[in-house]
Amino acid sequence: MLAATTIYFVNNSQKASTGDHKPAAQNKLGLLRPGTLKVAVYDGTAVDQPGIYSDDDGTHRANPTGLDPDLALAIGDRLGLKVEIVSVSTPSQMIDGVLETEQFDVALPSTGTFSAGQKLALIHYFDIGFAVYATWKTAQRIRSKADLCGMSLSMSSYEDLVGKTSYEKCGPNSIKPARRNGRLDAYVTSLPWAVDRARNSKGELHLSKADLTEDVPLVMAVDSAKPALRDAIVKALNTLIKNGEYGEMLADRGLQDGAVTAARIIRSTP
Repeated sequence: MLAATTIYFVNNSQKASTGDHKPAAQNKLGLLRPGTLKVAVYDGTAVDQPGIYSDDDGTHRANPTGLDPDLALAIGDRLGLKVEIVSVSTPSQMIDGVLETEQFDVALPSTGTFSAGQKLALIHYFDIGFAVYATWKTAQRIRSKADLCGMSLSMSSYEDLVGKTSYEKCGPNSIKPARRNGRLDAYVTSLPWAVDRARNSKGELHLSKADLTEDVPLVMAVDSAKPALRDAIVKALNTLIKNGEYGEMLADRGLQDGAVTAARIIRSTP
């Protein structure tokens, strides 16, 4: 049981559940509100992110669950802080809330390109990459990226990453995009969606044996002017990784292929 307080904001109203927590003695971490870690979680707006962020009761933002809320609570517990989780509709709102409007202490998940002028510390905590799912027989054959060579794939929005794999691994026996009413060997999408599709296919579809998730890291974004907070989050994450809690969170949601062996700072712009 995580010892933290969580507040979910829903259309400017709030729903809170409380538990025991250790009060922070001083605001050494530079928190916006001493004793409370304010966390922005990207809600995917119109589309849930299976396993990462979900709205299980269907009211959208009212009761978010998933890896990100779980990690936020666990980090707060490790730091002896209350946790306030705020669902945010766009990645830009998350970053602005950390740097400009001072609404959040940390934002997750964040992906994409960050401008050189953004004074952010980025903490790598998960690999979302692309994953492959297919019928059982085909899925069993895919044990490495090279096994995709010569296949026709439905690539969703991952054409560039699949093209890179094809160039590096396949030579003339390239990976081909599936054509309408043509051959289709397998599907490529992000790891969370691949897990979701396989789990809800009534046994028709299965994840491949290949772990293809190293391509796109998810990061937590913290104001780089707060090195104490940055370092405290990294330390808390690494404790969760070492004691097995992190792995259990991922395994519960079928996301273990996206696990990192250590949390690390991949950028900190002064």
